[in-house]
Amino acid sequence: PHEDTAHRGLSQLGPASRRACLGAFLSADPIILEPMLAIEVRVPTDLIGNVSSVLQGKRGKVLDMQQKGASSIVIGEVPAVETFDISEKMRGQTAGKAIWNSHFKAWTPIPKSILGTLVPEIRKRKGLSPEPPTYSEFIDKE
Repeated sequence: PHEDTAHRGLSQLGPASRRACLGAFLSADPIILEPMLAIEVRVPTDLIGNVSSVLQGKRGKVLDMQQKGASSIVIGEVPAVETFDISEKMRGQTAGKAIWNSHFKAWTPIPKSILGTLVPEIRKRKGLSPEPPTYSEFIDKE
């Protein structure tokens, strides 16, 4: 510890600790996760293709299909951010004949193809430079 108490307080240690932690986080190659929802859609069998196209258009995927009498159940997953207008799309593609429910499934990494535009948009909205800092910006050079 420094002998002068003015040089070992939070105002000196806080910024140094913050820079060390930010540099460590960035050097670890962080990833951004998004919530993925499991979705189950009950629909007449002749409309399965329409449901599949809605899910695929929302970055989702069909995991399984089951036949239950005259209707089918499509089981899939879709990113939560893509579900805000899914009810209009689903009604439009199935003439209102689809019944679905969804629930949280897991956190999954955002695809790199989307990450390239997503991060700069978020940073710009927050008033930051579009490019995120690199870990080398937090290393003290003596």
